[in-house]
Amino acid sequence: MALNDRTDELIQAISELTSVVRELHGSLANAAASSAVEQSPGQWDFGIFQYDTIGRRVRSGKSTVTLPPACATIFAKCLERPGTVVTKKELCAELGLSYPDQRDNLKQYVMRLRRKLAELGDAAPTIDAVRGRGYVLEVPAERPAGDDEANKA
Repeated sequence: MALNDRTDELIQAISELTSVVRELHGSLANAAASSAVEQSPGQWDFGIFQYDTIGRRVRSGKSTVTLPPACATIFAKCLERPGTVVTKKELCAELGLSYPDQRDNLKQYVMRLRRKLAELGDAAPTIDAVRGRGYVLEVPAERPAGDDEANKA
């Protein structure tokens, strides 16, 4: 009986800890989103990277990539809620794809977006998959140590 009580206590503690971590993650995501400053119409500054919605360009340091239209749509939708899951269904709707029939097309667009963002180097935002749900935009809080591009700028 004592072992069952202890197990229940541990499960409860893990559940509470999970809730705290989710709350903290949400707070950090909101802080990242609120730190975005619209410099001018269509120009967003996220501290370590900038996004031009009109030209579909993402810039970090001296590196710039231009996103294809579908990738730009996914990036913009995820940018609305950094650190928060954007469902596959939402993204398919934004792209005019039927869900779930065209999920594979969405996956291809996300892979293309990841490759484009990777061209920016270590300070680039990343798109992480949340199995069975959707995708999350992770925005780095600061440039990685030793980032020569940042030190030159």
